[in-house]
Amino acid sequence: MVEGARLESVYTGNGIAGSNPVLSAIFAGPGTPGPAALLRRPVLAPPRPAAALGSLPVNDVPTYDDANFALRLYELRRESELRKARQMVGDVLDGASWEVVNAVRQYGHPQNAHFRQVTSYWEMVATFVARGIFHPDVYLDTCGEGLYTYSVLKPFVERIRASGSPRFLKQTESIVAAHPQLAERVAAIDAARAAYEAQAAGKPAAAKKPKTKAKAKARRA
Repeated sequence: MVEGARLESVYTGNGIAGSNPVLSAIFAGPGTPGPAALLRRPVLAPPRPAAALGSLPVNDVPTYDDANFALRLYELRRESELRKARQMVGDVLDGASWEVVNAVRQYGHPQNAHFRQVTSYWEMVATFVARGIFHPDVYLDTCGEGLYTYSVLKPFVERIRASGSPRFLKQTESIVAAHPQLAERVAAIDAARAAYEAQAAGKPAAAKKPKTKAKAKARRA
């Protein structure tokens, strides 16, 4: 059984690597998930009963298995290349034009592998929520960065689907639509990003700070 201290680390933590100050500033909470040692023996429960494949859990509460699962997901995203891929979302894609996003999608682009890695990781996590394997409230508490990634790419989702990736971010879209608390978080992230872009647009080019640091400061305000 997971001790109370371990559970506290799940529900107060945000699961975002400190290497990305933009995301840390958006989602930072009073603590961070526990050390990797807590993940040596994760215990996962079978999917919760559902009326049909893809149904979402109703009137359910988080379990110890959700806590273990959140810790395991946190450990996976500490992998060095996934860290770089997550950083790329804030550094390259946030606020970018369709031309930039579409270029990154092409296999010859230097950031294409990171684009595919980070979007597939968060989509994998979303499908666990959609299938009733991972509780949406624990997802919200510990995987807000996935919602940030969705917010960044949401303006381009339909064009990406129409240009060869018909299921792009389908699972993330479905859980946001199904759970009001997730939709509320996405709306808040959208508003924070829009405020930053408006603020940045009003500054002379010479006065603008590096993108990541400026966004981090804006998120803390």
